[in-house]
Amino acid sequence: MWQLALIFLIAATPLITPQAQATRWALLIAETSPSAKSIAINSEIEALHRDPLREPATRVWKEGPAELWSRPLKSGEWAVGIFNHDPDATRTVHFEWTAAGLPGRALKARNLWTQTTLPDGELSGEFHATIPPNGVLFLKVSF
Repeated sequence: MWQLALIFLIAATPLITPQAQATRWALLIAETSPSAKSIAINSEIEALHRDPLREPATRVWKEGPAELWSRPLKSGEWAVGIFNHDPDATRTVHFEWTAAGLPGRALKARNLWTQTTLPDGELSGEFHATIPPNGVLFLKVSF
């Protein structure tokens, strides 16, 4: 898994040319597992990383080992990461979108890791998510 961390470090290094970045990426990605490759080449996460607004994420909610980080995107959508930092226990988190510092009730949310859209019923009122130990739910949310 160290290769994946190195891939992201290299991709974020502004001092090397795009060709050098792509070459290093291609060489290192060949050494990773299939699941690491799918993470590294996730086009939806890559697009979010390259969002032209370039606003940094901020932590907007925390409850015990669970926390929510978000950042606005140029499209008006938001990137939302819901983390469970507990290494031993699955956590179910509950929060209101506005109480978490977000603009309102979510109209649409897309899970960026599974590349699936959440059902509408999961978005109204209080949001609930079950996060595995040391896990994350990474969403692109429309309001």
